[in-house]
Amino acid sequence: MEGKETKKKAAIVRESFKLFLAQGYDAVSFTDIERAAQVTRGAIFHHFRGKEDLFKHIADQFIDAFLEEVDYGAEYLTSPTPLKDFMDICLAIIERRMTYFLKDVDVRVTSASFMSFILYLKDHHETWSEQVQEYEAKKIEAWSEAINLAKDRGEIRPDTDTTMLAETFHHLYIGLSFEGAMIDKLSIVALRKQWKYLYTLHHIN
Repeated sequence: MEGKETKKKAAIVRESFKLFLAQGYDAVSFTDIERAAQVTRGAIFHHFRGKEDLFKHIADQFIDAFLEEVDYGAEYLTSPTPLKDFMDICLAIIERRMTYFLKDVDVRVTSASFMSFILYLKDHHETWSEQVQEYEAKKIEAWSEAINLAKDRGEIRPDTDTTMLAETFHHLYIGLSFEGAMIDKLSIVALRKQWKYLYTLHHIN
């Protein structure tokens, strides 16, 4: 019985997440959730106090997944070109995440609806802003480590401003993500091109 209930709860969470992403929180009804998850209204209330409680549960899971610690591996740490290798690792991670959220989650989910969900979290989840700031700081720290290694190994100019370059790499990604949401989706090709241009400006030939 417990296994059956666990599966029902997982279905409710999974299908509700898709609905919230595709339609937005306000547009999703309990009837929508019942149909998508193939459960009764009673089953929903057995696991959650209401729609707001369900959303909070989903938001917490999403935040944990979206802002999770990323394993960049150790190869770039010993590479003669750590910054170039770190760029390639980041591009691969971003592409995998895009595949998961925009393809594996549901074909109806677009970059725009994904961004809308994030903006909704900003106004309706009490710790979202704080957690994002921590996430941003960790990203800048990871970029800074790769840049400092690159400076030490003669890959890029030693007078490069580490923090400024790290922030520029990261903010280019954020900017293209929002631009992609307005058109179709983030272009990995465009991001690679801009990162490569930025890298070239600091690279020692």
